[in-house]
Amino acid sequence: YIEAYGFGTRMGIELDSESAGTLDSLDNDHDIYYATASFGQGITTTLLQIASAYATLANGGMMMQPYIVEEIRSEGGVIKKVESKELGQIVSRKTAIDIGAMIVSVIENGHAEEAAVPGYYIGGKTGTAQVADEITGGYSVNNTNATFAGFGPVEDPTYVAAVVLYHPQRSPWASDTAAPI
Repeated sequence: YIEAYGFGTRMGIELDSESAGTLDSLDNDHDIYYATASFGQGITTTLLQIASAYATLANGGMMMQPYIVEEIRSEGGVIKKVESKELGQIVSRKTAIDIGAMIVSVIENGHAEEAAVPGYYIGGKTGTAQVADEITGGYSVNNTNATFAGFGPVEDPTYVAAVVLYHPQRSPWASDTAAPI
């Protein structure tokens, strides 16, 4: 599923500077690398990949090709619109709905209550990532990156949001920093 969602590869947007992230640690084929990757250590992703994964869930499990430019307007009134392109059904519609309910619970009953929007069911998940310390080779408890990603309204998704804060100062926790945004 990591590869099916596009992690570890470029998404094919119209920007030359797009990064692929890396799943290299999973090439080691040892249980410890799979275990730590399950909570985000040893792999890297881009915010676009995370947003695309949430958009896939919001779209009933169907992954769409992400794009940056919606249309190009040339002199003389010529408009070239970008067409949405299906990349494939990553999970079943039922699975996408079930995950949507789970991430609504994260906001309604869990650590991401700061992401709530009154009157709407919003689904999302926080992520507090310890940053690798190049000197010790370990992870620092005090140096984190904070993310929040989600979509809503869950019953008829219109918006996907993904936020990343590098080394937040107010708190190391995404629930206190990224979720409110």
